[in-house]
Amino acid sequence: MSFIVLNSSFRKGFAIGWALLEILLFAGLFFGWGTLVFMLKEEGVYGNLCESSTPGELDDKSRTIYTQKDNETLYRTSAGYDVYSVNVTNYNITLSVKDSGKAIGCTAQDKKFNLGFTIVSGLWPFFYGILGQLGHKFGTRFLRLCSITFFICGSLLIAFTTPEVPWLAFVGLFLYGLNGCSLLFSSFQLSYLFENGRSLVSSLMTGSFDSSIATQLYIKVAYDNGIPRQYCYIFIACLHVVALISTFLWLPKTYIDFPEQHDETIIVSSDDEDDKIEDKKDSERMTPLQDVNALHELNNHNIEKIDADDVSKPLNASPVTTEEEDIGLMGYIRSPLFLLHVFWYSILQLRFFYFVGTLNPWLERISQTEEEVSQYTDISMFFMLGGIVTSITAGTFFEMQKRRYKDSKHPFRRRTGPVVIPLMVGTALGVLLSVMQMIPAQGAIYASFISVTAFRSFLYAIGNGYLSEMFPSKYLNSLSGILMVLTAIASFLQYLFFYWTESYTGAYLHVDIILVCLVLTSLVHPIYQWFQCRHLD
Repeated sequence: MSFIVLNSSFRKGFAIGWALLEILLFAGLFFGWGTLVFMLKEEGVYGNLCESSTPGELDDKSRTIYTQKDNETLYRTSAGYDVYSVNVTNYNITLSVKDSGKAIGCTAQDKKFNLGFTIVSGLWPFFYGILGQLGHKFGTRFLRLCSITFFICGSLLIAFTTPEVPWLAFVGLFLYGLNGCSLLFSSFQLSYLFENGRSLVSSLMTGSFDSSIATQLYIKVAYDNGIPRQYCYIFIACLHVVALISTFLWLPKTYIDFPEQHDETIIVSSDDEDDKIEDKKDSERMTPLQDVNALHELNNHNIEKIDADDVSKPLNASPVTTEEEDIGLMGYIRSPLFLLHVFWYSILQLRFFYFVGTLNPWLERISQTEEEVSQYTDISMFFMLGGIVTSITAGTFFEMQKRRYKDSKHPFRRRTGPVVIPLMVGTALGVLLSVMQMIPAQGAIYASFISVTAFRSFLYAIGNGYLSEMFPSKYLNSLSGILMVLTAIASFLQYLFFYWTESYTGAYLHVDIILVCLVLTSLVHPIYQWFQCRHLD
């Protein structure tokens, strides 16, 4: 039981505003990996791998030989740096940057970071799947307390990451991933307080989740101005205790259940006299408003009974029906609509994770100096701050589609029709992102940042909004957890692409072409839904 009951518009609005602030500050630090990698490279984390690189490894990363004297060769790397190679022995090379005198990234270092990011981004969704089941059993408060613990521990681990213990950063990143999803999905149920505009509220939260990458940007700005990284992460770890306020004051211990609309359960008819008697007993305990609704249903009972056979046939032919109490959790998990959504979500999230994981090496490849890499990293974070705008756009677009189908006679069509075009838009943005990264020009960097911001908003706003619209609220934590587990399997494929990009010159282009084809296969999800509901009216 919570101390503050959300029974007024002001209290509901305040609870939503507080949830947006929490998400904006703490939920999306996992996706600031590119910024964190830059700082870790600056501090020499895994820098020993560059000092022990083999001559052949440097040649793979080199582009042009500018000068050559005796045993000293000046290379221009793929990142655009002037690097001297002095052959002391047959196996050792000493690297130094001509301009700034700082050690730069190398292939071995990038591979180590990419391997760690792949493992983390594949594991935390799997463990959140388990955590989601525990949250469904023990309630929202349990999930929130776990989230707070994960964030504080993750921040402290990243704070104390050094070249001597570099693996702490990956454990901290793993805990950030768990915290982000736990915080987001525990806040999603606040949208059930609003009978209208649920998708818009969910999109606001998803937009805040997108824009919360700004916290990593603030840390990097402070780091560039001389504040140690350790102090920054310790500060946000202490700041996160404010999440305890909402956890104990107004969020429920269990979960907020959204009352299902009558028109969505119109096919559930009761032919048994026992059911009729039970309904009469329940009606005696109704509030006046519920009594009016009951009388309205009683007046329309004969009409519902006549239409029940005609309406239920197409619903039984489809994988998801409105008889939610008869389907159960396993019924929804086995339905093609859920499985195809898992496929759509997995493919697009793989594309997004690949962008996040290769952001720093990609910027090094097309930039000329380390200062440009830092500048473009900051710009990418600023663009992603616009995620709250693009998420609101995605949610508004979703609501427009729902209004378009609100007069549809068939309940299944009213639920599935509005998500078809938004799902297609998400796929189209994934293709656009891959195309922008194919263009070997610095001007395409800005277009890529805009594309990935809109792409991520549609991926998570529509992807998560789909669950809340298509399935009962009491299964939201379970279904979101199962979704995370299944998408985690696809996340491990990103290391294959990471390794591919480092294999030979021009591999980036080939990987982007494959990703375009892979993203296009996700269209099977909205196309299937369109075929299922197009003839229902």
